Amino acid sequence: RKVDEENKDVCLPPSLEVPLDEHDILPSAGSARHATGDCRPCAFMDKEIGCRGGLNCNYCHFEHGGRARVRPCKGKRERYRKCLQRFQAEIDAYIACGRPLDGIADHIL
Repeated sequence: RKVDEENKDVCLPPSLEVPLDEHDILPSAGSARHATGDCRPCAFMDKEIGCRGGLNCNYCHFEHGGRARVRPCKGKRERYRKCLQRFQAEIDAYIACGRPLDGIADHIL
């Protein structure tokens, strides 16, 4: 790291410069690591009320592209699993009877 003698500020290499928002302000403490890719996005920035932590938030307030898919709750995953098992059992029974699979959608649904 170099020190700018005139301003006594620490100068970072251009690849590690801290990004600033459109007002030349660091949006949050967690945003300081955005340039290195070592930050974690704030989950509240996309919400209507925004982040209450403001500048003190430990998460990054910059845009990070698409959001990760939210995992369904445990109950919903269990219902999906049971539904798939029921459909598979009905398909197996349909096949065991020797029926063609052409009309199975009408039978199951």
